[in-house]
Amino acid sequence: MFIPSEFTLGGLTWKVVRRKRLKGNYGLCDLKNLKIFILDTLPDELKEQTFCHELTHAIQYAMGIHEENHNETYTDALAMFLHQYLNTAK
Repeated sequence: MFIPSEFTLGGLTWKVVRRKRLKGNYGLCDLKNLKIFILDTLPDELKEQTFCHELTHAIQYAMGIHEENHNETYTDALAMFLHQYLNTAK
């Protein structure tokens, strides 16, 4: 699966930043600055799943769902299925 360096959602350009350290996190979605941070030292599959998780947060934000209303269980489940789809679609 390809992890982009930037993408557009709802007319806004997001940057994807790879980091060697993220203070105990695999990834972060900075909704205010339109950035997704990914821990670059993760194995590829976990890195991809983490990107899908943070992308799901960005999509919710683009849909007008405020950060305090992002349900982590829902976000994890949607990201897992998105990752599976992207890796198995033919």
